[in-house]
Amino acid sequence: MDLREILGRNVRRARQDRGLTIEALADAVGRSPSYVGQIERAARNPSLKVIEALSLCLGVEAHQLLDPYALKKPVSFRSENSHP
Repeated sequence: MDLREILGRNVRRARQDRGLTIEALADAVGRSPSYVGQIERAARNPSLKVIEALSLCLGVEAHQLLDPYALKKPVSFRSENSHP
């Protein structure tokens, strides 16, 4: 599995665990729902800036989105007061 597939799977898992639609996540990161869907399907190669925005909106660390094992279990969200 390549990094785009891992990223896509982890974005989808974190989004669903958080109860967000693709549309809500796309709005939060300033991208189109189509773009976010393409990330989830590993059809896009997003920039680090986009990965950072996704991680902030999903309440996870950016490295977790690229880790094949980090989000296999339910996502532990960062609290609003925690620091990276």
